Amino acid sequence: APNYKSFVKWRIEVWVNGKKEFNHVLDLKDQKVYIAFESKSIGDTIAWFPYVEEFRKKHKCEVICSTFHNDWFKSKYPNIKFINPGTPSSYTVFYKIGWFWDKNLHSNDTLDIPLQQTASDILGLEYKEIKPKLNLPSSPVDIKGKYVTLSIQSTSQAKYWNYKDGWQQIVDFLIKKGYKVV
Repeated sequence: APNYKSFVKWRIEVWVNGKKEFNHVLDLKDQKVYIAFESKSIGDTIAWFPYVEEFRKKHKCEVICSTFHNDWFKSKYPNIKFINPGTPSSYTVFYKIGWFWDKNLHSNDTLDIPLQQTASDILGLEYKEIKPKLNLPSSPVDIKGKYVTLSIQSTSQAKYWNYKDGWQQIVDFLIKKGYKVV
């Protein structure tokens, strides 16, 4: 198995005494592909999930996916089989989606790219912003009017914004524009 764990359309050739005895190019059509999310983070999961569906469509494969929030996606992505993290499954290839500091697991520095690009890089897909389809329970909070939600935490403390008084400036700006800030 190669050390590099992101998607590559591998070509394997075996030569014996100058004669090619075996040639294989990775083709995932009709194959089982297991994609596991390594993060429990809400933002990571929502950002990365649309690329699982893009991978399935591009390669015409059967995707088995494990996230820590499967219920958010099950009804919206009926062509993906969902399993809980750590559940055994049979598959042809396996990809982990997460923030890795190992160039064999992810070639780009996650601090320098958009959050969604983590998944597109690992799965060998072109990066473009994709809005996920979600099945979320109705909120117990009924906020009337236009509002914006903010969260100042981030996965691995990797995308913190440390601009002095920056959050207060953003809140003040949004309030002036007529938004409630939650």
